[in-house]
Amino acid sequence: MLTWLNGCAVTGNYGNFIQDEASAAQSQLAKDSAKQLEKLYPAAKTHLILQQDTPDSFGKALVASLREAGFAVQTFDQHQPKIKTAPHSPQTLLPVNPDAPLQLKLAYILDQAGEDGLYHLTLLLNHQALTRLYRLDDNRFIAAGDLVWKKE
Repeated sequence: MLTWLNGCAVTGNYGNFIQDEASAAQSQLAKDSAKQLEKLYPAAKTHLILQQDTPDSFGKALVASLREAGFAVQTFDQHQPKIKTAPHSPQTLLPVNPDAPLQLKLAYILDQAGEDGLYHLTLLLNHQALTRLYRLDDNRFIAAGDLVWKKE
């Protein structure tokens, strides 16, 4: 099932596709996402470039949580010039110049996964997808599996 979720993550359909009944818990989900990214990338040296508009509850909370964690976040502007970035992994994380910030393109997909009350969140960072399943319990998202990292 997780392989299927990762396959869906690279289609280019970004955004928040869940119903409003889970919107109150989206801030908590965004904070969890920022914590996961902090484990993989040094916040003070990472510049995240959003590849989509973030008008939804999760998107706004994600931008705020990432900035609160110390990430530089460039919000989406359809007129901004495209920034070319190379794929990165934690092993090859730092740029050649250690003082230069790491630039990662960021997009997300938040959607319901079937009828079982499961949701999946995929963060797309350059050419990599980080996916995790969650279940909604008492208006809180609870991790329903480990974080899966698909590298291209």
